[in-house]
Amino acid sequence: MSAVSDRLYAFRQALRMIAQQPGRFYLSVVIAGAALALPLLVAALALAALPAWKAAKVGPEISVFVKIGTAPREVEALRARLTAASDVTDVRLIPRDQAFAELSKRSGLAAGAAEPRSNPLPDTLVARFTFTVDPAAIDRAAVDIRQWSGVDAVQSEIEWYRRLSALRQAGLAVAVGLIVLVALLIVTALIGAAQMTLQLRLDEIRLLQLVGARPRFVRRPYAYVGALTLATGAALAIGIAWITLELLGRRAGALASVLSTAGVPPWFPLALVLGATLLGGAVGAIGAWVQMKRCHP
Repeated sequence: MSAVSDRLYAFRQALRMIAQQPGRFYLSVVIAGAALALPLLVAALALAALPAWKAAKVGPEISVFVKIGTAPREVEALRARLTAASDVTDVRLIPRDQAFAELSKRSGLAAGAAEPRSNPLPDTLVARFTFTVDPAAIDRAAVDIRQWSGVDAVQSEIEWYRRLSALRQAGLAVAVGLIVLVALLIVTALIGAAQMTLQLRLDEIRLLQLVGARPRFVRRPYAYVGALTLATGAALAIGIAWITLELLGRRAGALASVLSTAGVPPWFPLALVLGATLLGGAVGAIGAWVQMKRCHP
């Protein structure tokens, strides 16, 4: 047989095995689709929320108080140096006169004062860091900035960010565990299906081995069954995720506007199905190899 005819024969055999056990095939597809749908939904929602999160410009901040009497040129030099610091995304200047005017307005000092009061407030530089920065890096930066010439004090109130960073790390650990669980579920389902199919077709496998069929030739139909199973499961997962997002968007107008801005690459569904096809083929072939080894040590 040529390479093309070998593969055509294996594909026809795979379709015949699926037709002989449709219930097992559909069950494996549903398991794979349900397992893939959850992380796919989480990834889609995270991708949809990313532009809004960036637009909000949320991040930990530190306040750098400049020594009173520092010349405006030196304040701008400090601002430029702070902007160039690692992990700093934005630096805004709060002039001392502006801060004093706002404080006086809020406290009512300006209305009740008989004469202008002296301004005890310094110029303040507020530096915002990236949202993914390590809290320890902010502490180190604050200690370093305190040593700069012209800096009087540095205030770092990032306890909320420490707690959020800990929650983010816990969420990442949960996400990794979820991915591992999904992978184990899919691999277990495919290997189990391959083993059960092999057990039901042992006579045919022995006959092929008696006539000198290569192990790769024997395993190929089961690899194709695995590829078709996981490819169909990936397509089902994409459908589940799309329908769920559509229903969520219709029930919540704000969510619909967020989802509409999600920049999902058009090639992503095809890449997911292709990756699932390759993974399913590999797992199907491995399952067949394991079972063949057990039957013929």
